[in-house]
Amino acid sequence: MTFKELLAKNALESVKTGFTPSVSPACANYVSAMCRKSGENISINYVPNFFGISNIKVVNKKITPQVGYIVIFDYTYDAVSPSGIGAEDTMTHVGIITDNKGGLVHFSNSQGRPVQSNVSSWYINSYIDLKPNEKEEDKQKNHWAYDSYLNLKNKGIVNTEEFELDLNGTALRGEVYKMVSRAIEYCLENKK
Repeated sequence: MTFKELLAKNALESVKTGFTPSVSPACANYVSAMCRKSGENISINYVPNFFGISNIKVVNKKITPQVGYIVIFDYTYDAVSPSGIGAEDTMTHVGIITDNKGGLVHFSNSQGRPVQSNVSSWYINSYIDLKPNEKEEDKQKNHWAYDSYLNLKNKGIVNTEEFELDLNGTALRGEVYKMVSRAIEYCLENKK
């Protein structure tokens, strides 16, 4: 699972489990906490500071957002003057894209919890890709079974010349038979 997939998953789970912010307004604090939970050490409590993270990619707001993008909103509340929401009230809220159809999770200060929504309900400032260079092979490294996989690979049980195991894919019956057979052989040869 990539960082972005894990970020979206953790955001969706937080809708059920809740989140207790350490500061208010809590939207940036919430997104930072979800990033940390997903493996990226980010600590931001002010929405515009998301643009200051190194190695990010700011993505055109006219595209279809991708899973794991951070979304920055404009005009969500009167942040500057008491005269009401105006042109100066940009970058006032932040959320996490959870699917490729514009679904998102954000921390609602009025409801006091993370909630699901859709980008079509908001004025979008921009999307931020925190991991623009994340490669497909990073999915293997972030997989929950990666350490076990490496252990088996080092013992010659998986990943031979015959096939490359994909932790996010499906193993064929013949591949499973081969791995079980190698595991039994390894155990018999290394019996103590």
